[in-house]
Amino acid sequence: MFVGVAFYLLQPKAIVENTELLDIARVMSYSNSEGTEITESVDLDKLADILSRYQRGGIPKSFRSYSLSKIRYEINGTYNNDPLHILVGDLNIVYGGRRNRNGGFEIKDSRMLLAEIDALINP
Repeated sequence: MFVGVAFYLLQPKAIVENTELLDIARVMSYSNSEGTEITESVDLDKLADILSRYQRGGIPKSFRSYSLSKIRYEINGTYNNDPLHILVGDLNIVYGGRRNRNGGFEIKDSRMLLAEIDALINP
């Protein structure tokens, strides 16, 4: 039983399994810790599609304190009516929902995700 639970927790999970359940409310871009809202200039459907191709770790990690200088993009919204927050840059975390109040999950292949978001935002 313990092995089964451990195996389940260690498995990566999709950041977004169904893009129809994702509602992106705000996209922020950070440069030198200065944030700029860029939501209006981003194709949110393409961003949702990009996010759906990436996974996160299965075990939450604490990251309560972080510097904005470690973030390039912040994506906020809801997924399946739960809050969803994604930080991408030097810190790559997804958090939100009812079960993840004290931690977040590391994003797998975050450099590739960052490159795809960069290409979308700065064609």
